[in-house]
Parts: sequence; C-alpha cells; structure tokens
Amino acid sequence: MIRFGSFRIWSIQCFLNFDVNDTPDSGEATRACLFIFGLLAIALGVGLSGIAHHGYIGQDFDGIQGHHYLIRSYPEGYSYRLTNPPGLYLLGNSIFRHVSGVYYLEILAGFFLVINLAGVWLLFGLIWKMISSWQLRYAAAAFVTFVPFRTIHAIVIASDAFTLPFFSLVAVFTLRLFDDPRRYFDWLGLSLSQT
Repeated sequence: MIRFGSFRIWSIQCFLNFDVNDTPDSGEATRACLFIFGLLAIALGVGLSGIAHHGYIGQDFDGIQGHHYLIRSYPEGYSYRLTNPPGLYLLGNSIFRHVSGVYYLEILAGFFLVINLAGVWLLFGLIWKMISSWQLRYAAAAFVTFVPFRTIHAIVIASDAFTLPFFSLVAVFTLRLFDDPRRYFDWLGLSLSQT
C-alpha cells in the first residue's frame, strides 16, 4: 500500500499479492502506481468516448439476426446455430428489461468496458510479476492498454468483449498455481474462468 497524504492507494499487490516494491526506492513504486492509474484513466476515457460515439455497433449489429434484434427478443429469437453464446443475449436482455429500454446498449457497452479494464488491471499484475526491468514494464503496460484489438473489443456488442477478462483470469490463476499447486480455490477459479 502506498500513501499519498491522507489517501491510500492500493498498488498492484492488493488483489494478486504481487510485490511491486522490488527496489528500496519507494518513489519508484509511487511512480508505477501513478503510471498505472493514469493508463487506466486514459483507457476509461477512450472507452467512454467510443461509447458516446456509438463505437459499440459492430458488423453484426443490424438485421433479423443482428445483436440489436437478438438482445431485445431473447430467448424467443435466439438459436444455437448463431456464433455468439446465449450469455451475451441474456445479459443484454436483462439490462433491456430491468434497467433501461432506451440506453441498454450504452449500459451494456459500459459494463464491457469496466470488465475489460479489470482484465487489464490483472494483466498489469502479471507484467509486474514477470518483467524485472522498469522500462519494459511501463512499455508492456502501455502496449496492453492501447493495443487496438483490446480497445475495440472492450466496448463492441459481441462475445469478443469477454475474451480479455477471462484470459486474464486464466493467466492469473495459472501463475498462482505454479507458485503453490495445493491452492484449491485457485483450481476452482481456473476451472470457472474456463467455462
């Protein structure tokens, strides 16, 4: 944990228990946290701008078998011959029926943005665990945050938005199991994140 005046900012080790303070210089850990939170803030801004400009509309959006129609008509209009899993349409239809019938696509894209930023946060922990050079850590963190396929698929209404969060969970649980294979909850987390 790093302190800024009266504020407490949890570093990478808050969830993953990864050691960020590998140097005696606590200023380096402070700079790392500021850099990471800055990257997340910029990624959030880019995602919100994409949502505001209807960036969630992909190539499969319109038509009788498009996401827009299938979300509103789920489960009646859904067929297992389609390419996306029913969980996407179940989540979208739940937001459509229970939260907002007008802004459900924006809310769904915002949900995808939040879970993708959580996946990026987990990848930051992996980067800090695996890369010892601080220059490479910063470069890898910026790359993971702004790689085009991540920024596009973070908000698009498709099952692609689930890829990064589940990949991050699988990587984290696998790495934790390499440290101690007797962690039963990590085995459970790994199994659940692959289903």
